[in-house]
Amino acid sequence: DNSGLLKGMVLTFRDITQQREATLEIKRQADRAEALLQAASQLSGQRDLEKVLLAICEITNRTLKAAGTAVFLRDATKNMFRDRTMVSDDEKLKAYSGNRFEIPSEVFRTILSHQDPVVLISDIKKYPDLPYLELFAKLEIKAIAIAALFQEESLSGALISVFKENDRHPVGDEIALLKGLADQALSSIENAELFEQVRAGRERQKKL
Repeated sequence: DNSGLLKGMVLTFRDITQQREATLEIKRQADRAEALLQAASQLSGQRDLEKVLLAICEITNRTLKAAGTAVFLRDATKNMFRDRTMVSDDEKLKAYSGNRFEIPSEVFRTILSHQDPVVLISDIKKYPDLPYLELFAKLEIKAIAIAALFQEESLSGALISVFKENDRHPVGDEIALLKGLADQALSSIENAELFEQVRAGRERQKKL
């Protein structure tokens, strides 16, 4: 009033939830695009299969903030999939980095398909037929994200990320990102394998 005393005030409240969600969505899309670009950049021109697999695991693990990520490739002679490369920042998982793990082909066939090439198992306890459940429990692994690597009609491998109980699990757009990374991985793996076949062929010719 005229005496300078405060008689009241008007407060205005505005719900910024939608604005915040929109901002987060824009950031997620930007992160997704950046991850795919990074994968394309690192894998482009790379012909060493082991380096390709390592780069794929590192990019996927970092982008999804997973406890660990591995690439499994099919061993047609034994009708199973073997892990070829694994990366992790978790000390408990690192202790198993030198171990070789095998997953029967039937396990992947019951989970993955062309219609569902990426699957998130949010609670592995609900899948009692999964291998290594006791080890997962020991390592406090709760969820698994699996992306198929299809060569035409044949399942040639899988990109797998695991998440501990306190980790944030992938959501919709991150599942799409995992598929994009798997597609990049498959293309790079095919190129590396083709290069290796050509190199081996030339070596054989030299010995003739």
